[in-house]
Amino acid sequence: MYKKIIIFATLILFLVGGIVYSTNSTNPVQTVHLPAKYIGKSNVEDLENSSDLIIIGTPTMNFFQNSPTVKYTSQGRIENFHTATEIKVLQFLKNNHTETHIRVIEPAALAKPTLSSKKPVLMISGEYSVMAKGKKYLLFLKRTESGEFSVISGYHGKYGLDGSDPGEQQAAKEMAHFSKLRHEVLKKYGGL
Repeated sequence: MYKKIIIFATLILFLVGGIVYSTNSTNPVQTVHLPAKYIGKSNVEDLENSSDLIIIGTPTMNFFQNSPTVKYTSQGRIENFHTATEIKVLQFLKNNHTETHIRVIEPAALAKPTLSSKKPVLMISGEYSVMAKGKKYLLFLKRTESGEFSVISGYHGKYGLDGSDPGEQQAAKEMAHFSKLRHEVLKKYGGL
């Protein structure tokens, strides 16, 4: 009887170890959401007034195909990060722009593997979720000093028009103010 228990416990350990190993080895990146403070927006008008450009657009590439920018301090710590994502503009809703494709700064970047992580690390600022190729988004944008556009107020400035963005859905479940804002935004712009 004692021998059967040992064999059974050993099999369970191998099974659990295999599941943990396969789960860790099939996910090619480690995702880390870093704390962030944004100037939140309380309503649609606030978003509109804070924006230099409002568009409906779609990313032309998978997020991981874009070139991330990661700045380090002299001590080797990460100071700042973002990724410039190329967006095909489908419609201008505030202020036309001469380009049909624009670069939009997303508050997320893929960093190289570190000593503590053998995988690349996807760093995401706050509750933001990266845009997916082929999906349509309503974007509230602010022009940066470099002439590119940045999503304003983190997740407050990006709305998936098909409602399938899991990060956006999670933020709406956890934060009543975002849920209310998202409802207002999609009510006004969702039918476009």
